[in-house]
Amino acid sequence: MSGFKDGSFKATGKTTKAEVATILIRFDEAKKKAPSNFKGLNELVEVATTGTNMLSATKYTYLDEDTFANVAGKPFTFKRNNSGVGTVERLIFVELEGKNPMNNSIFAKMFVDKGSDLGNSNITFQGWSYRYQKF
Repeated sequence: MSGFKDGSFKATGKTTKAEVATILIRFDEAKKKAPSNFKGLNELVEVATTGTNMLSATKYTYLDEDTFANVAGKPFTFKRNNSGVGTVERLIFVELEGKNPMNNSIFAKMFVDKGSDLGNSNITFQGWSYRYQKF
């Protein structure tokens, strides 16, 4: 459910018969689809099983045998000034390209303001370069 065109949900508002009918029709249509047809569900499953949504939310792929499992949960030192040691448990990607970038990831509206342009980058953790390439 996505709410109204203005982005509001109006959870305490009264529901009309037309709105209930729309919900039931959309639910009936969704029941006929396989779980793999739902991009957001695929993205959540990837994060739950691998710690990242890189493959399902972006056009990137791993290079060589490198995967996020090689980085997740392992300590790294902040190289710039050796100010501390940290671990990364989850790495969420949001692709900001395309016609409607805020719909490219289930996490986009949670982490990115409308109109943001973060660009592409490489991420390095204690000697490991988390590399990816775009197709």
